[in-house]
Amino acid sequence: MNDYTKIQNFVLFKAGLSSKAIVLYMKLLYLFNLEKNAKIDRMHFKYLSGYGETAFKKAWKELKTKGLVTQTKKRDCGKLTYEYYLKTSPHEEAEIITPLSYTTKKNKTVN
Repeated sequence: MNDYTKIQNFVLFKAGLSSKAIVLYMKLLYLFNLEKNAKIDRMHFKYLSGYGETAFKKAWKELKTKGLVTQTKKRDCGKLTYEYYLKTSPHEEAEIITPLSYTTKKNKTVN
């Protein structure tokens, strides 16, 4: 296990993120590097952030709007599964994405 997380400068200086979104991104990157293909839900992301519900939703939405976190939905045997991908490179041709998925009850909305 590493004692540090490497973050690209584009996230810090060129992505136009708020400080809360940057910290959330860094914690997500740490989590993704710690356990590849881990299955963790959105509430765990919120818990790790240390933010309240409103602050977390704002930072999460900012990461999604800027394209650093993308979400896909899949239906499997009546269950809705969300997969999140974290962009770790500014270059489209070298983009590395890491999936993180979880399952939720049918018809339940998760941002």
